[in-house]
Amino acid sequence: MSEASIVQAEKREGSGTAHVRRLRRQGVLPAVVYSGGAPGTLIQLREHDFEREIRRHASENVMMDVSIDGTPKKILVKEVQHHPVSGRILHVDFQEVSLTDTLHVVVPVELTGEAIGVTQFGGVLEQVVREVEISCLPSDIPNAIQVDVTDLGIGQTLNVKDLPIDAQKIEVLTDPTFAVVHVSEPRVVEETDEEAEEAAVASGQEPEVITEKKDEDASDE
Repeated sequence: MSEASIVQAEKREGSGTAHVRRLRRQGVLPAVVYSGGAPGTLIQLREHDFEREIRRHASENVMMDVSIDGTPKKILVKEVQHHPVSGRILHVDFQEVSLTDTLHVVVPVELTGEAIGVTQFGGVLEQVVREVEISCLPSDIPNAIQVDVTDLGIGQTLNVKDLPIDAQKIEVLTDPTFAVVHVSEPRVVEETDEEAEEAAVASGQEPEVITEKKDEDASDE
């Protein structure tokens, strides 16, 4: 987990579409902080400050130290809403966390290396699972789980249970039998008669013309 960063924020009194649009025009980002089962606390922070912190992290599991009107809180980014066209961040949901309580989060699975089944035998690498759900303390949340596929040969599979994690710190909640990555046999594409004829023409060869054999016993007209 990347180091936490301090972000200044303040409680937000107003709500509604007109109010939040006015904030966005001023470069202020509306957000909500949830804590347990209590109603969310409306806050606002500088859009630039939040985007700066997001860029520093490889995954969406961004932990931040936020000072809300001078009160420090440890929060985790829960959901980020983007504009469907411009991609600009419109709103953020935060979850207040305790460093002593475990969290359920989803982290990406990243592949490293080049599978021997692909580089030497022409196989096809297929990543089936791209993220897994885990449970751990906030300080132990990884940016990603990296899997080295270098030794993976034709027909071989790595499952969720094979992921390199520290089982003393992280519990993987995704089904351990799910395949994460697999190297399949090279794909063979059968060439049709039409494709063979087009290839022959392209290479300058005349396609063979098969004519019906004349009946030698037929009488002349």
